[in-house]
Order: sequence, then structure tokens, then C-alpha cells
Amino acid sequence: MVKYTLAGWMLIFCGLREKLPVQSYIDDTDVNPVRAGKNLYESYGLIRAIIEERSAVLLKVDFIQLLTGASAVEAAKKQNKAETILQEDGSVTHSVPNDYFLLNRSKQSYILPISQNVQFELIGNLYREPPVKLNNLENLKSMYMESLFLLTIKNGQIRKVKEIYLP
Repeated sequence: MVKYTLAGWMLIFCGLREKLPVQSYIDDTDVNPVRAGKNLYESYGLIRAIIEERSAVLLKVDFIQLLTGASAVEAAKKQNKAETILQEDGSVTHSVPNDYFLLNRSKQSYILPISQNVQFELIGNLYREPPVKLNNLENLKSMYMESLFLLTIKNGQIRKVKEIYLP
């Protein structure tokens, strides 16, 4: 388990504050978090880095939106990333592969600490290199750059990291 002290947090955040913004909680309209309770959010994100400083573990996260259906097609069209299909009758329709689109309006990343009792839900995959067998920080370190995650954030700490399957 990771142990935290107030002095340790202050040293970590003071040292990292100049590099990236630190949020006590996420409330960004570009992120569009789902409010699940007081100071509790679930939001999709791409983990850009895992930072281990002293006795703390922090995640550098770029929050995004996972869109499906018509909203995915509209967002993709606005960014000229929708597939265009010419129908037999001459009309044009648009679609997105696998009926989803990842919308990232802001490339800003946030650094957030993980909770001492964080839960991991990683997709078990023995064919990955290295294979993911257990839900723990060590396995997250080996594969975080290639996946999308649903993060549960409460009172400024990441409480749950759930890997999302994308075809």
C-alpha cells in the first residue's frame, strides 16, 4: 500500500505544479464528467504518465469524451474524421468505425493522486506483452499507454481505474 503524508503531498504538488495544473477535483465542461455524488465523478481519460514521487503515486490524465451513435458521427464530422459513404441513390451518409468516437477538445492534462485503496479493473489479456493477469498498479504500468480508462474520482483522488475495451 502507498502511504501519504501531508508534508509529502505538499512537496510533490509544489514540485509538479509548475509543470502541469493540479486539480483538487475535476469539473471541466470539456471533460463532461458524470456526477455520481458529492465530489464524486466518473470520467473517461487517457493516462499519459504514472508518476511515483516519494511515497505517492500520481496519474497524468488527459480527460476525453467517449461518444456513440449520432453524437459520435456529428463530432467526427466537425473534425473531418467521419467516414463518408455514397449511397446508390446518390445521397451521402456519414459514420464512425465501430460506432464510437473519442473527442478530445483540450489537450490539457491533469495530475491526480491515486487513493491508498484504489481499485483496478484491467482487462485480462494473456496475449499482451507483457500479459495482464492481475488488477494492480504493476500491470497498469505495463499497458496504460494503449488503453482508454474510466476513472472514478472522489475528493480529488482517483478511487477506481477501469480499462475500457475498444474494438
